[in-house]
Amino acid sequence: LNAVSVPPGATMTITFEVDVDSPLNFCATAVSNQGSISGTNFLSFLTDDPDVGGASNPTVTLLDAVDLAITKTDGSATEVPGTPVTYTIAVTNAGPVGAVGANVADTFPAFLTGVTWTCAGAAGGTCTAAGAGDINDLVNVPVGGSVTYTVSATVSAAATGTLVNTATVTKAAAQLECNFANNSATDTNTLVPQADLSISKTDSQASVNAGTSTTYTITASNAGPSNAPGTTVADTFPAFCT
Repeated sequence: LNAVSVPPGATMTITFEVDVDSPLNFCATAVSNQGSISGTNFLSFLTDDPDVGGASNPTVTLLDAVDLAITKTDGSATEVPGTPVTYTIAVTNAGPVGAVGANVADTFPAFLTGVTWTCAGAAGGTCTAAGAGDINDLVNVPVGGSVTYTVSATVSAAATGTLVNTATVTKAAAQLECNFANNSATDTNTLVPQADLSISKTDSQASVNAGTSTTYTITASNAGPSNAPGTTVADTFPAFCT
């Protein structure tokens, strides 16, 4: 509140400097603030209303605010060690302005081998077309645009437990992020090993003379796709085998 004297025909300008909180916890296309003037026997210079007094509600657009979001999925709650897996990672921007130079990152766990990926943009989105290994990519995502990564890998045959993988998107340093809550996405899979065990046994003979010796060959195999740790091979020999 400031008391001033404004002679007839004169104007007065008052300048305020304010800080807009960052990071923001919401997305808004504008920030508004209302000021008013009152007095006696003069016209308002802040509105079209010829009555005494007036108000101004200036609006300032947050020109560097973006709302980036990321999702990641392989479309399944489980994976089988030793088999291929495909992830889809999608990044969008709800604005209010386009994201320039945002970073998309994904460090893949050791259980994933032979990782390769491709990326395609939509509605003006741009990204690196293809790569191998971890993702660490700079992207441009206009308001309403997107970039989508397709990741191909193989789950190690030795993998056990749970496969957890997280992708993130980070705005450029010069921009504001409206909502950090959707800048990370994690896909979690329970690993369900599947093995195909088989066994064969032979002494390569159709008959054996009593009192002579014979040699058996026992072969245990696993056709996969997963490893079979702790597998037991058992053979109980008949009493007349000594």
